[in-house]
Amino acid sequence: MGLRAINNPKSSFEDPYVSTGTEAWAPPSPPPVPYFGDRGIFFGGNSIHSTSGGRMDYISYITITSTGNATDFGDLPADISSTAACAGGGRGLNMGGYTGSTAVNTINYITIATTGNSSDFGDLTEAARSCTGTSNGRRGLRAGGLVSSETDVIDYVTIATTGNATDFGDMIASYYGPGGVSNGTLAVLGGGRNGGTRYNTMQYVTFDTLGNATDIGNLTESRFGTAAFSNATRGVWAGGFTASAYTGTMDYFDIATSGGATDFGDLNLGARVNAGGCANATRGIIYSGYTGSDNYISKIGYITMSTPGNSTTFGDPLPSQGVESPAGCSGD
Repeated sequence: MGLRAINNPKSSFEDPYVSTGTEAWAPPSPPPVPYFGDRGIFFGGNSIHSTSGGRMDYISYITITSTGNATDFGDLPADISSTAACAGGGRGLNMGGYTGSTAVNTINYITIATTGNSSDFGDLTEAARSCTGTSNGRRGLRAGGLVSSETDVIDYVTIATTGNATDFGDMIASYYGPGGVSNGTLAVLGGGRNGGTRYNTMQYVTFDTLGNATDIGNLTESRFGTAAFSNATRGVWAGGFTASAYTGTMDYFDIATSGGATDFGDLNLGARVNAGGCANATRGIIYSGYTGSDNYISKIGYITMSTPGNSTTFGDPLPSQGVESPAGCSGD
């Protein structure tokens, strides 16, 4: 190994003999961008207590650290349900969805700290509903969903910069109703449905590397329409529709590992499908959901992410009678 003479000035290029500074072969990673926080946001959804066939333009919010009822945040540009959501750097996005006549490719955004109506962000690569979203703070992903039929497409946006989505890769099969979680490095997509078949598949992509998803394990049961949320280490899938019925179980997965999910506990107000979900560092939120026959869960529930167990009542959703298929994210 070469030596540097004492008082020899540092060269203008990155010198491999210098142990200080940034080595040319290992540039520093960019600082992390927050992708979850203490304000939970829920976009749109479906309720018999609204117009447009039940679809709503509501944006509502809660303070995750303090139990209580949801509050009005602002409006989406249209009545919509079955969207996907993600967040990063203080911005929340909702992507795609269903207006009653068709799936849409629109992306809208809000500034999470400032209540108000959403603004146009850009378009997805395809019009899709019943998809899922997740992020690492910089990149937001939309995965799967229904176009004219199930799709396997994953696309992404740079959250800080408005514009259209770009193709990221493909899921291992075409699903709608999966649930996406993130630890900031990996995105894990769990469950989904194709035709009449429900799946327990868990698959992942690395946010910084474009490409197709890889199998990482299985949920404890095949399900779709599950609320999915995560903090920096753990992802949770809550509720959903199994092969034969709605379920009230929750699974968890420590995202840096492999080998499949583990039972977390049960939803305190029972089985449901299409609840909303979000989390901060310590709490996960299960927002309302649907139990069939025009019945909705009229409460928000929560769990402590680090401690497996049943959920506890948090407060009331907006509208207070309950909502199906709101898209959830969180930030500051």
